[in-house]
Amino acid sequence: MPVERDLRVAIERDIWRGSGVVLAAEAVKLIATMPLPGAEDKYIEYMAVGLAIPVWAMLGESRGWFIEDINRAASFVKNKILPKR
Repeated sequence: MPVERDLRVAIERDIWRGSGVVLAAEAVKLIATMPLPGAEDKYIEYMAVGLAIPVWAMLGESRGWFIEDINRAASFVKNKILPKR
């Protein structure tokens, strides 16, 4: 039973990470194609992404994944992208 539970948690975490990538890409797309003031057609999309990102972060925070993944990403950037001394 513990192996099945661990597998379920791993799948849930992978889904959480994937949805975070999709939300980040959608947010970048929305910012890059921001309409002129007065264009109401994208306001609902802005609100949906604007509300989904904090909900996604709170879900990850409640599971203990958010800080761990942020630290892992920061470590990756530090080790792979920044020049070594």
